[in-house]
Amino acid sequence: MLVWEIAYARAPDLLAQEGDVSGGPFLGRLERQLERGARLKMCVKAPEWARHVFAEGSTADPQARPSFSAIVASLETAEA
Repeated sequence: MLVWEIAYARAPDLLAQEGDVSGGPFLGRLERQLERGARLKMCVKAPEWARHVFAEGSTADPQARPSFSAIVASLETAEA
């Protein structure tokens, strides 16, 4: 999430981004959005490396997400 916060300079809000204005408990609504596959969208103006790291780190399958050391290694080779 930190990459998203840096790119947008504000706290992430999946419910607002998805237009979920329905009632009910916040965590329940958030869980429903995540279960249906909703993920925060990264700004197209963000650098390619930021979009890449964000996309890999926000996959639904935790086993498919890169380790911290893999992220660091990819950032060390990324173009500024």
